[in-house]
Amino acid sequence: MNKLFFYVALAAVCVACNDDKDDGGNNIPELGVQPVAVSTEIQEFFEENLPQKSTVYSGEPLLSFDYNETTAVAINDTEAFQGIFSAQTELPIINFDEYTLVIGQCQVGGTAYGVLGQGIDFEADKAVINLKIEVPEETYWMICPLYFWGIYPKFTQTEIEINVF
Repeated sequence: MNKLFFYVALAAVCVACNDDKDDGGNNIPELGVQPVAVSTEIQEFFEENLPQKSTVYSGEPLLSFDYNETTAVAINDTEAFQGIFSAQTELPIINFDEYTLVIGQCQVGGTAYGVLGQGIDFEADKAVINLKIEVPEETYWMICPLYFWGIYPKFTQTEIEINVF
């Protein structure tokens, strides 16, 4: 009887762990509310000042975050936007009456990781940003920051949790 129970339990675990939709690891939950489309000026600003590929930076950090910290902030005004950048940079105009800018970083295991997609879910006391990360086939192994950003419809949650897929 114990052997029968063992084999039935083992078969149930094998069936539960077998995913017929093998998509190479890209089967992730819905990402949530997508970032809004932005102007060319905003897109170019972030491509130049906060690229969404991990790399090793020398000199001045891109953001005023601790290099080793995984974090994200919700920005709802121009003063907070200016305060997040370490350098005195001319910022693009964002309508903070209608939108919230989310900027953050997470640590990845090498260079050339990228953000494939992102979205945000809202709970009563926090927002949850969901990042789908591109893992390169070849990379130099080292801990690097991967920066991300998105402009979303205005929200008031100040705590942001980060899920990386």
